[in-house]
Amino acid sequence: TFTPTPTSTPTPTPEALRPIPTPTPPANHCPDSRATITSPVDGATIRGVVPFMGTAYLDTLIYYKFEYKPADSPTWQYLTQVDYKWVTDDKLMDFYTSTVAPGVYDFRLIVVDKSGNFPTPCEIRVTVPR
Repeated sequence: TFTPTPTSTPTPTPEALRPIPTPTPPANHCPDSRATITSPVDGATIRGVVPFMGTAYLDTLIYYKFEYKPADSPTWQYLTQVDYKWVTDDKLMDFYTSTVAPGVYDFRLIVVDKSGNFPTPCEIRVTVPR
């Protein structure tokens, strides 16, 4: 008669039990994780004083700036600039909705290095109600 020989079952090592990390996708319409707006989210309705949260980081950062425009306009307007300050998952600026007419607006965050180069800006669209 045939008697099967027992085989050992391998014990997983701690390394094998670790999940494979999944990269966090950039927030909103932010193609580069060094320039992100995490709040408000794209499509949000905002009112009052609104903190814009996110990340503005480059190794050789000189400044980051925000621009905005009415959604139906092709022309971006300068809003504010912050010099020589990295921000990681924190407040980038406060926006006062009382400074604009009710409507739909696009905002973009541009992070600039000492050579004048910048990654693709992060853009979101928000609504300021009546």
